[in-house]
Formats: sequence, structure tokens, C-alpha cells
Amino acid sequence: MDPSNAIEINDIYKSYKVKVRNSGRSLFRKKHTVKNAVIKGITLNIKKGDVLGVVGRNGSGKSTLLSLLARIMEPDSGTIKRSGKVASILELGMGFHNDMSGRENIYLKGELYGFSKKEIDEKIERIIDYSGIRKHIDNPVRTYSSGMTGRLAFAIMVNVESEIMLVDEVLSVGDAAFANKAKEHFDKLAASGKTVVLVSHQLSAIESMCNRAIWIENGKIVEEGDPKYVCAKYQNMLNESPDIVTELAQTGLAESQYKLALMYRDGVNFERNAEKYEEWIKRAAIQGHVRAQVEYGDLLLEKGERQDALLFYQAAANTWDYEARMRLSFVNSTNIGHLDELLSIYEQLSSGEDYLNKYRYADLILKTSWKKEDLVKAFTLMKESADNGIVVAMYQLGLMYRDGIGTVKDIEMMKEYLVKAANNGLMDSIAILTEIYSEGIVVPKDDKELFKWVRKASDMGHTEFMFTLATLYKEGRGVVADEAEATKWYDKYIQSRFYYHRMIAADYVRSGSVVTKESAEEMYKNIVDTNCDYWALIKSLNYNIVNEKDINHDFNKLLFLAENSNMEAIKLLGAMYLNGIGIEKDPASARAWFEKGSLLGDHWCKNGIGECLRDEYADYDNAINCFVDSMRDGNVFAMKNIINLFHENNGYDCSILEK
Repeated sequence: MDPSNAIEINDIYKSYKVKVRNSGRSLFRKKHTVKNAVIKGITLNIKKGDVLGVVGRNGSGKSTLLSLLARIMEPDSGTIKRSGKVASILELGMGFHNDMSGRENIYLKGELYGFSKKEIDEKIERIIDYSGIRKHIDNPVRTYSSGMTGRLAFAIMVNVESEIMLVDEVLSVGDAAFANKAKEHFDKLAASGKTVVLVSHQLSAIESMCNRAIWIENGKIVEEGDPKYVCAKYQNMLNESPDIVTELAQTGLAESQYKLALMYRDGVNFERNAEKYEEWIKRAAIQGHVRAQVEYGDLLLEKGERQDALLFYQAAANTWDYEARMRLSFVNSTNIGHLDELLSIYEQLSSGEDYLNKYRYADLILKTSWKKEDLVKAFTLMKESADNGIVVAMYQLGLMYRDGIGTVKDIEMMKEYLVKAANNGLMDSIAILTEIYSEGIVVPKDDKELFKWVRKASDMGHTEFMFTLATLYKEGRGVVADEAEATKWYDKYIQSRFYYHRMIAADYVRSGSVVTKESAEEMYKNIVDTNCDYWALIKSLNYNIVNEKDINHDFNKLLFLAENSNMEAIKLLGAMYLNGIGIEKDPASARAWFEKGSLLGDHWCKNGIGECLRDEYADYDNAINCFVDSMRDGNVFAMKNIINLFHENNGYDCSILEK
């Protein structure tokens, strides 16, 4: 046996014999014996000092595995080697006598572990204190709650001198304080080289207490490794498996009922079935699932059952659900003809290649209609907009894929479009990604992805993400633990909280009203580095350009902001390239940045494109179209450019202006 291992498991199998009746209608059907395989070829080495978590569904073989490790039963084949004495809690109350007191049961349990009375005498006070039930210790165990029984059993086990501890679900009966105590004790045991194998349905306990985990399914190990990774994969299976979703839905879990309804609606895992969809969406709605209440209200309204629909809309609206409130308002309104006119206007605007207005039209449909054909139309428009560079459409499309609105629910497509929007700096998308990778509800938990997006948000200057980033660095979640980086981001978080005061102070220093060791330019630079603030960047950039100093630091920050869709940064970068301010003149780059801003809906950038076309390319036809588009959005400078072009003429045929 490897001296570094506490337990070596090699290709073990275990089955039980079960008697079942033969098929047929006879009252005298004979029984025959079948073998039920519970453990099927498990091989595993458990190192000394490991705290190994074991997860899996009921009947997967977890408890049988622990019983085999404890030698309560032997495998049919294969071998198990152990290095050291084993202590276990495999069933709550096992080894306790219900009519004896807690104190008497400590002696009874101690004998089972092989201790003499004298040895228990030396340990008993420590055991009682650890259990936290001293005032009940002389009462019969039958008067104890399950939590008290579990704490007593655990206290006895952790105070005996054993190298290996096997624990099956006992922690689930304790309170938070007891769970924290158990975690601290497991950490100490691991540090001392002792080994713990913990079975629990509480994934949070496995994640926080264990350094390794395995997931057993149908008697086999299907995942092994870091507890967060294993638990995330297991949780995702629970969330998405049609068998498990159905099982949980039948037990009354509203979220599973809603998921099952969508499966029948979209034909995912099951054939499309409108009746089943309605049945399960109704059950989820009655259980209080907000999204289900809105959707079931829609079904009722389509069937003409207005009053019942209103009840479900109202229930959802009471939770501050936006869609439910819109539905209620539409149903109760007597004058919504103006919305039909508005939809007609946007339908006209969205023709051709105007992808921004296609997004606006899709967004308006989503806000004003809930008919299936309208939602499909909104999805088509939204996808066309997203695929042609409209960043906010990428985000909305991701949400439509997530919720199955206008399309079949598709988590991979959800991720694809949310990532596209996040890479373009859309904070709403970054926030969604950090949430889903942190909670592991829609997708498996992934600390590396969580770290990636928290870091991006922090680099963009978002204060609250800085604290999370510092914590990730400190704990080594998703990144190699780094105390220096953690300290740096904690400091940035503190500085960022006082951003407003720091900006005002820097302005006073710059005006000469206040004298300080730090110059205003240094203060602005510090604000830029911490908050990535555009206005502090402008003041720093202006100072360096006027004083002919190096602008590389400020320019790189400006470029970072522009790449992440900061509109002011995009406009400034375009103007700098167009006019050669602080950098070499580059009309092509100016036009590229103005086009990016135009896609984001900025009328100044449309005007900027027009100026590029007019001044650098003499393309008056397309320039005038850009000016007109910008003017329609209210840009008076675009109107001025049109008038100047008309009067100056420059050999340009102005008939288009007269038109």
C-alpha cells in the first residue's frame, strides 16, 4: 500500500439479492431472486489528509460505499485497503440506546470504538462541551431532537483517536454554528494528516469542507476533482435532467414544474405537448413561480378567461415583476391605439439595413405583445440586429435564449451572445455572467469564468466588483491566490467608494484653491487607474497634450474605454484621429470609431462619419445622408453641416438637399 494513501479501493463491486414476484395475474405468483448491483467497479485512492466529499442521488451507492469502507459489509469482488483506525457515523443514532442518557451513551459508544472506561472518563467533558448539549446530557436520548443526536454522535467521533473518519449525512441535522465548528475541525484534521470521507446532499457543505469530491451515479464514479467543479456538474445535472426535473416537479417544486412545462412547450427531451405544457405551467403558477404566473395568464387570456388571467398577472405584479405589470396595464387600459401607431412607425424604420431600429422595433414588440407569432418576430429582428453589431441586441438575445422567448431555450446560445455583449463592455451582460457562474443555476459554477468577468468589470471601474475581485484573489477562487493583488483591489475598492470626493478635491487642487503634496494631474491619474473615469481621463489627457507630455498612459486608458463601448471615449477617440489631436491624423481609424458609436445609437458619431466622408473622401452623397440621420436624432451641428454644405456648394449637386 502506498504510504501516502489512507484508503486504496481497487475495482470493487457490491450487489444485493432482492426477491421479486413473477409477472402474471395469478394470486399465487412465485417469487424469484435477482441481483441488484449497487457498486460497479469503483477504483479510488484517498490520500492521508484528504477531506473527500461524496455526492449523488438517493440510491446511487454513496452509503453502501461508506459501509464498505467501514467494514460493516464486504465487497463481492475487488479490494479495499485502509491505513489506520476507522471511526464512523453511518446512520443517525447508530450505536445509541434510546432509553439511556446522553452521558451513558458516550460510554456505550466509546466501548464500540474500543476505549476503556478510564479513557472515556478522560474525554467525556471535552465531548460534552463539543456537542453543545450539556444541559440535556443526562436526559434519555429518545427525548433528543435529530440535531442533538447528530451533534452528540459527531462530538464522540471527532474526540476519539482515529486516522480515518467516515460521516454520512449527519451534518445536515446541525445548525449553522455546528456546521462551522465541524468545518474548522475537519480543517484541523486534514492539517494533521487525518482523513475524512463525508457523504452529504448539502453541496455547500461539500464545497466548503472538502478538498476533493467524487460524484457517484448508478454505482460508478462519474466525476472526480475539485469540490466546486464536481458539485457544479452534479447540480447542473439535477437542474437539467428530464428524469430528475420530472421527479422534482411531481413532488411540488415550482422551479422544476416550470422547467418541465418548457420542455413540453419546446419539444426538448419530450415531444411537444400543448396539454402537458398547460398542465405544468398551471401547477408552477399556482405554486407561486412568477414567470409561470405571467405565462399562464397569457394562456388564459388567449382562451378568453380574462378574470382568471388578471388574478395571475396581479400575483406576479405584486412581486414587482415588470412584465406582469405591463400585462395588467394593457388589459385594463381603454386607449392603447397609440401603441399600434408606434409599432407601425418602427416597422417602417426597421426596413433595409437599419439594424439599430430593428433592435428598437424588436424591443418595442417585447414590451407590448405576448402573442407567440409576435415573440418569434421579435426574436428574428433581435438576432438580425445582434449579428450585425448592435451590442444591446446581443444582450437581449442572450436573455431570450435563456428564457425561451420567441425561440427554443438554448443555454449555449445564451452564453454565446451574453459573452459577445460583455466583450463589448455591456455591464448588464457582465453582471448576468458573473451571477450565473457564481450561482450555478443556469450553467455549472465556474470560478475561472467568474473571475474573468469580475476582473473585467473591476478594470472598467465598477466599485462593487472590486471587492469581489479582491476576495477571489484572497481565496484563490478561479485564480492563483495572491495576497498582494487582493490587498491592491481592497485598496482600490476603498478609493473608489470616495470617487466623488476625490474628483472635487482634485479640481480644487488644480484651481490653486488648495495646496497639497500631490498635484492635480497625479490625482486625476490615480482616479483614472482606479475608476477608469472618463472625465478624470479628459483632464489628465488635456494637461499632457497642452504641456506636450507623454500621453501613452491616458491614450491606452481611452482606448480601453472605447473598446468597451464608453460613448464619450469613442467620440473623443474619433475626433482625435480625425483632427490629429495628440496623435497622428488617421481618417480611417476616425471613421471606424465613429461607426462603432453609430451602431450604439449616438447621433454625434453619425455626424462624425459625415465629416469624415465630406472632408477626407469628398463623398458628399453619403456624407449628407449621415448628416440627415444625425439631424433627425436632434443634432443641431449636423443641421449646420447641411446648411454649410448647401451654401458652400463646393461643386456639389445640392438637389438632394432641396428634396
